[in-house]
Amino acid sequence: VVGDGWLAGMLAALRRAEFVTGSWEGDRLNSTHRASVTWTTNPIVTKPFLPWLPATGAGTMGIDRQVFVDLGGFEESLATGEDVDLSWRVQLAGHRLEYHPEIILHVRKRDGLRAIYRQAYAYGAGDKLLRHRYADVITAYRRAAAEDAGAGSVEPDAAPSEQGTPGRQAPGRWSEGRRRLLRLLRAVRNKLGRGRAGLADTVWRLGERAGHKNGQVDPHAPRVPVPCDLPRPD
Repeated sequence: VVGDGWLAGMLAALRRAEFVTGSWEGDRLNSTHRASVTWTTNPIVTKPFLPWLPATGAGTMGIDRQVFVDLGGFEESLATGEDVDLSWRVQLAGHRLEYHPEIILHVRKRDGLRAIYRQAYAYGAGDKLLRHRYADVITAYRRAAAEDAGAGSVEPDAAPSEQGTPGRQAPGRWSEGRRRLLRLLRAVRNKLGRGRAGLADTVWRLGERAGHKNGQVDPHAPRVPVPCDLPRPD
């Protein structure tokens, strides 16, 4: 549900920039939920494998029509993450993302642990595909960062299907896995102390990890090319 003044605010923002986003609000549509993930009013997200480029959700995204057409719009082959993908392509084409918190969108999140897990699983699998699509861009950013730091060359980022060898584990990996499991169990215990709403965050993390681990990626799927002028991080 768009907030009061949403359309006027979006139009005003797009007169000054070609790519903008507003803010989210969760109390209006989620107050009766038994369990939903923790809310944030900032829709700008960054992915750990490409932290140099922010992204925004499509629900409160504003974009110049010509920019949208020139870039081919959303990548419709993506089941999730199509808004993140578009956000990155827009910026790689030279258009900055501007944040306008006064443009408010009231958003409903999933209610119930099963629904949360299923959505998080899909997002985790989508992130795995995004990492493949942007493997060359990720490598280019890492190389630029290494050059800035004087660290020399950087190995190309492998596609998800190429990372690791099934059935083989690096020395000490099992012990690290046990430590992660213990940390997760402690987190679950702490979340349980906050009730179902707190537990929802842990269920989301579990689903996202499972999706990223088990999601299937075609190693021959096309990758996004690196632009001649790589946008510098803010």
